[in-house]
Amino acid sequence: MQRINIMATLLATALATHNPAHAEDPCDTLVIPPGAGISGPSDVTALNFLLANSQMNEAVAGMLFTGLINMDKTDQIDYAHSIASKIEDFDNGTRYRVTMHPWLWSDGKPVTSDDVLFTWETIEKLGDNYVAAGEGGIPDLVANVKALNSEQFEVTLKSPANPLWFELNGLGQLTPLPRHAWGNFTADQLYENQSDPKFFSVVDGPFRIENFVMGRSISFVPNPRYPLEQTPFKRMVFKFVNSDGAELQGIAAGELDLANLPHEAFKAGNSVANSHLVPMAPPFGYGYIGLNFKNPKVAFFNDLAVRQAIQDSIDEKTMIAALWHGYGVEVYGPVPPVPPTFLSPEAKAGKFPIGYDPAKAIALLNQAGYVPGPDGIRAKNGVRLEFTLIVPSGTSTSLMMAQMMQPGLRSSGILMHIQQEDFNQMWASLIRHLSTWQAYTLVWSTSPYPSGETIFNTGGAFNFTGYSDPEMDRLIADSASKPGLEALYKYQDYASEHLPYIFLPDTVNTMLVRNGIGGPDRLITPAGGYNPQLLTLNRKACHAAHAFHAR
Repeated sequence: MQRINIMATLLATALATHNPAHAEDPCDTLVIPPGAGISGPSDVTALNFLLANSQMNEAVAGMLFTGLINMDKTDQIDYAHSIASKIEDFDNGTRYRVTMHPWLWSDGKPVTSDDVLFTWETIEKLGDNYVAAGEGGIPDLVANVKALNSEQFEVTLKSPANPLWFELNGLGQLTPLPRHAWGNFTADQLYENQSDPKFFSVVDGPFRIENFVMGRSISFVPNPRYPLEQTPFKRMVFKFVNSDGAELQGIAAGELDLANLPHEAFKAGNSVANSHLVPMAPPFGYGYIGLNFKNPKVAFFNDLAVRQAIQDSIDEKTMIAALWHGYGVEVYGPVPPVPPTFLSPEAKAGKFPIGYDPAKAIALLNQAGYVPGPDGIRAKNGVRLEFTLIVPSGTSTSLMMAQMMQPGLRSSGILMHIQQEDFNQMWASLIRHLSTWQAYTLVWSTSPYPSGETIFNTGGAFNFTGYSDPEMDRLIADSASKPGLEALYKYQDYASEHLPYIFLPDTVNTMLVRNGIGGPDRLITPAGGYNPQLLTLNRKACHAAHAFHAR
């Protein structure tokens, strides 16, 4: 999800709004596209994590504000990189005491428990506008949040919770915000200023915003008061691009320093001078097809046999080999397999109720009464197994993945059309027009404790498909309330069989990295942490690469 800048002339043109004095040494500036290491080309539209409705918005917010809780590569709490230094739970999982590391805002004022209270109060004020409402029991499960002293606070719940679930998914939302800078603003004003860089002048993360031109670029400078690793770059620029191909061209032209390498351009990427390939760890998530359970034209999605037949018709192993050169992970359930921290014993053993089995898909549809027509497409009661899958435009791999699924589905008697849409248009349709679309494909990043309450619960905040199953609701509730992992295991095994989504592989992004830039494998953590401050710089190699492109 990142890229780097090589040519000094680029800084004078593409970044004309910046002080040219900063570009004297081109290796002082890192230029990457948003989404490098995480996803395909992405927009940044919100800087406030309380309103961040996309993975890239969350990543940028995490660069500005240090999380109360951050996760490591095994999806465990990384206390060394979190503001929380200790978490204790009492009273059967109803009371949680958090001790905070000493920390400073970028203006020198201390980060205190009162700033956590301000975050909590702001979440309450935002109401339905709070992007993560419902996840981790926030806000409805919380009875009280109070400061004990400047570096300790307690959260009391209305009823007992699984401590692991609440700590990772609930407490993790209470990242401090600067009351002394934002305390006089209303919830509406916070919403209105979510993309105004001037509003975010006081931060406590590794970076501060220098400049933000929506749809063009956003530049960051180091926050000197950040107490942990400091970036070796004087400036970092997210340069917006509109396609996978533009990212590769940017690297080849020396206009970007690192970027996702489109898998269809894998061979071409290997030949780009003064750069090298780096396979990234898979994000803590998966690809999926969301099915519209409320659209009467595709009411057959409510038939479990149809969903299982669709899943059984998708050859994930071949897809990974053909599209991603083997860099990917098969996914057959709602808990990502890498890292395996929360996998059920059945999933760890590779025992999934549904997988690639074309013969089984045909048998399921036969048993359910779906009969092939003259063209081989099955129908029942006059309704054909035919639907349209919406794919976000700009990412050729997503389109190719959908195209690879078509023959297997058709062999089972299911006809899938493909329609590309701009991501923003697609997102608006999912939220506002439930009755019109039929199916879509995206990538989901799970919460650190992958219990699924926002996506599969009836009425969940991100349940755009209209899926509703009382047994799923019960199992999700158990995973959140019962201590230990047994309830989570039961939930994921049930979801693997009942398929609220059609699960697709978790892709492993391969980045093309300009020589001289090191540490890209530290850029992301499984649960979505984005850490460009951990990149390293070898100036000798960087200067050599710049000299090559300047010839």
